[in-house]
Amino acid sequence: MIAVGLLVTHVACMLVAVSIAVSDPSAAPLPDYYGDSLRWDDERAALRAAEDAGLVLTATAATITGPGGKRALVLSLLGPEGVPAQLDDLELAAFHPLDAGRVIRQPLELSADGQLRADLPMGRAGAWELSLRGRLGEVPVAFERQLMIAAVEFDR
Repeated sequence: MIAVGLLVTHVACMLVAVSIAVSDPSAAPLPDYYGDSLRWDDERAALRAAEDAGLVLTATAATITGPGGKRALVLSLLGPEGVPAQLDDLELAAFHPLDAGRVIRQPLELSADGQLRADLPMGRAGAWELSLRGRLGEVPVAFERQLMIAAVEFDR
């Protein structure tokens, strides 16, 4: 009888743990996790290629500019001499770790001054993970940055 009681308690605890894990928005499964793991070496090579080319990426976010927490995100991409870098096929992915299941993806166009601009729904304060992918000629390059969004902002 004790064994049955322990088994029932164990099963109940596991069901509670599973329901908490499934309902938590910060615990999101990654799509194509297996494929990403197979491409891990390529990803590291793209990050290294950007570093070896002397490319520097900086990111800044303006205050909330529109409904839904839209912000003007400005990325600056400069080459080794401080000259704007010319990359093709640029795509930005951004997510907040507390809502990891909602990844914002947006293709970007590089302006003549080396700036990339986008209005993204980044209303939540805290650390945002940014991932930028592109091509320098035929070489894939990648950048990963963390952008802090202030908790309190006052627009005047």
